[in-house]
Amino acid sequence: MTYAWRFALILIAVTAALFLAVASLNVLHVAGNLSPSVPRGFYRITHDPLQRGTYVILKMPLKRVAALPGDTVRVTAEGTYVNGKLWPGSAIPADVLETHRLEHYPFGVYVLRSGQLWVLSNNSLGWDSRYFGPIDQQLVSATAQPLFTEKP
Repeated sequence: MTYAWRFALILIAVTAALFLAVASLNVLHVAGNLSPSVPRGFYRITHDPLQRGTYVILKMPLKRVAALPGDTVRVTAEGTYVNGKLWPGSAIPADVLETHRLEHYPFGVYVLRSGQLWVLSNNSLGWDSRYFGPIDQQLVSATAQPLFTEKP
């Protein structure tokens, strides 16, 4: 068997193994995350009740619920306060605003209405409610529990 044939067979075997691995993750209700907005790794897809700190799978990248309907959110230069408590790592670095010319959600106090959530990334550069404000709860397609992730 020539080198080209061996290489082709190995390539087919690796492709098939990757396909089976991805298919297995779907069957096992596991999702992977490579974004730095939450710890990289694998998460078990659940449909648990929403709580502060719960990871949710949106129709966009995985985010973390910081505030629920009825919670008070105060957006400041120091970061986001939920019910008077500063959410860790929620400040937007000044150099990000200047360098990337991003507009943050207006500083102020907001009380979330029914059906609204405030989502925050673990990463100070994450695209989340700091930039676009509250989201509609209907954007949540599932919740997620970390199975095997890197340390934040």
